[in-house]
Amino acid sequence: LVLGREREIARLAAEGPAAASRARVTVLRGEPGAGKSALLSTLAARAALAGKGVVMLSCAGDAASAILALARRLAVEAGSGTGGAAPTEAVREMLACETDTLSEKDVAALADAAVAWSRAWADRQGAPLLLLDDFDRLDPDARAFVRRLVLHPHAPPARWVWARRGSAAGAPDDERLLLEAGVADAMELSPLGEPDLARLAAARLGQPAPAALVEFLWSGCRGHPGLAIELLRAAAAAGALREDDTGLIVAADELSQIRAPASFEESLLARLDALGGAAAEAALALAVSTRPEPASRLHAIAPAANEALLARLVEAGLAARDEAGGFRLTPPALSSALLERLPESARKELHAAALAAGPLPAAERFAHLAAAGRAGEALEAAAAALAARGRYDAAAPHAARALELEPAAIERPARWVLLSTATVRSGNPKDLALITARALAEPLPPAMRSRLLSNDAARLIAAADLDRARAVAREALALAQDDGDREALGVAALTLASVVGSGGPPEEFDALTALALDSFTRSGNLTGQLRARVSRGNAARRRERRDEARGIYHEASAIAREHRLRLALEELLVNSGGNQLEDGRFAEARDELTEAARLALEDGRPRGAAIAIAHLAQLEGLCGRRASALRHAHHATRLAGAYLPEQEAFAWRSLSQAERNAGRRGRALAAARRALALSARYENVADEDWCRIEMGRAAAAAGRWSDAGRVWGAALESRRPGITNGFLMLLALAGRAALRGGDLEGAAARLAEAERGLGSQASPYAAAVAETLRAELALARGRMAEGADAA
Repeated sequence: LVLGREREIARLAAEGPAAASRARVTVLRGEPGAGKSALLSTLAARAALAGKGVVMLSCAGDAASAILALARRLAVEAGSGTGGAAPTEAVREMLACETDTLSEKDVAALADAAVAWSRAWADRQGAPLLLLDDFDRLDPDARAFVRRLVLHPHAPPARWVWARRGSAAGAPDDERLLLEAGVADAMELSPLGEPDLARLAAARLGQPAPAALVEFLWSGCRGHPGLAIELLRAAAAAGALREDDTGLIVAADELSQIRAPASFEESLLARLDALGGAAAEAALALAVSTRPEPASRLHAIAPAANEALLARLVEAGLAARDEAGGFRLTPPALSSALLERLPESARKELHAAALAAGPLPAAERFAHLAAAGRAGEALEAAAAALAARGRYDAAAPHAARALELEPAAIERPARWVLLSTATVRSGNPKDLALITARALAEPLPPAMRSRLLSNDAARLIAAADLDRARAVAREALALAQDDGDREALGVAALTLASVVGSGGPPEEFDALTALALDSFTRSGNLTGQLRARVSRGNAARRRERRDEARGIYHEASAIAREHRLRLALEELLVNSGGNQLEDGRFAEARDELTEAARLALEDGRPRGAAIAIAHLAQLEGLCGRRASALRHAHHATRLAGAYLPEQEAFAWRSLSQAERNAGRRGRALAAARRALALSARYENVADEDWCRIEMGRAAAAAGRWSDAGRVWGAALESRRPGITNGFLMLLALAGRAALRGGDLEGAAARLAEAERGLGSQASPYAAAVAETLRAELALARGRMAEGADAA
């Protein structure tokens, strides 16, 4: 099946410029039967012959089994019993046993150990080749573990290839995230051309394929390798291919009678049906199982699935048996084809039988519950699990579907809150108004009404409607206080604090965050406690108490690390990194933002990745790292456009800065205009100021200082009262533009106003620009000594 794939093999085996420095990932996509497994096998064989380290695993089963299987294989390849790669006692115990569940602590320990083994292996044999077949069959938690190995800060250079069914249109979000972030690339296995199809047939026959046979194959499969092989089997079975003393004979009449299946899957079903009804029933037990299973469990699902019939399926090439004695269908495409042709009632009974056959890991249990007709229960559990990992965008549809399927469920109020929370945190506040209205029209407990109102207040904050947000948040707080529900009280207090923090009395803000912290502490919600601390840290930043903010973030980060709260840690690192960036602590900011981006990518949180990478683009631009700034900025614009539209202006502003620093002034101006238009759409005044700053800088870089001065002057005239970092920057930059236009008095006035503002609010970046203006103004007035001192 690899004939005609020489170009793909060469690309996957190529050693690019990054091969010696980092892990590389290629997602290999293709229809069932396109030759993905054969291509991986060829890569593995070539690497082994060249003396390189190689691992090839077929992915199936629950998260714990898949994680342990990969970890064990890496331990074996590394020879982990000695040296720095020796595992801890806890890791050794995990590797020696089978379990259905792994805690976050367990997964973290296994990831660290697996990376150490990979590094020991790479040190001995060079960058290893890690090939994962049927990657789409991996549990989401197992895929997250693989991403940890790829993105780990100590990961050695390695070449990963993940093969999965389907095309780009069906790619899951966690895969799309890696592609958008530049961590992975994709390769599609397209159909073979007719000449390559002829080569494939010749290889199977051991001699050149007659033209009539090639024409038959081409008309029946249109270049699909797997279907071509099935057609060759059918032709041989029908007597259309015969051999005599002269060689291979193609019987055209018999060939014309063969009906070409519509798809590769249909050809597999035809081969299965030819084995009889009992074999098909046994295959159904395999089809409903997501991992290799022993004959005893398969027999409990379908009585026909005995050892003899399972062995017959293996002999026919429709099943495989692993070293532990577990059976699975092969190729995996046969599973979905078998299940899809069952009547719905029979399919539900089959999934119910799988549930009754014994305990299952949570993810498998969810899949069977949903397919067996108990979807509401399964969907709510899935939504809650996704929300707990920060995957709010994926959680919201599950919660909505659970509400739709079970309108009279006793869990309905909690499901409304889950849907509301997931919707507002996934960046879709406009969708929340209708959800809130529908939910509040139903009889709900006071605590649930309070939680819904808190989320609605968050929607109004995002829309900059602070007066209505304040009123709704106060209503939510009153309901929670009357009811005494600590969780609802913490959420309401923290939401109202967000409104008050935008310009209300500092004393009220401090009292509200203290109430939120106390409420979350009493309810045992550690994530809520950390969010209350972050709110205090952000307030300290706004009040220019930079050291206090830094201390709050540091303390909260330590708590998140201790308790392995990855989502909370990611949010803290973004806030702390932004604070470090504003303070000019670029090295610390880079470390924190890089870690935040890694956590988001590992856990499949695209919104977190977008904001962290956009900040990194800004940082790299300020540090003069042009190539890195451009790379991060391009990734950030794609990620923000797809997952975080409210931060898209920030991403495009980062791209403008990167293009400007690279000397591409036209592109910088275009990106700045795009950023300004996007900021106006979301009515973010502070962001709009910074977009105008960048737009003026792009014009100034092109030598158009008069245009820059008009942009900055217009921003100063239209902005709202109050002193911000953006306002101080605008003053200093407008003064520089006035100076270049010959208006020394205007420049001096802008400088004086900026210095008055800097006297009440620290802003290192604006202060540096103001000092530059002071030096330029002194030189323009002929005060050389003063200008030199200021410079």
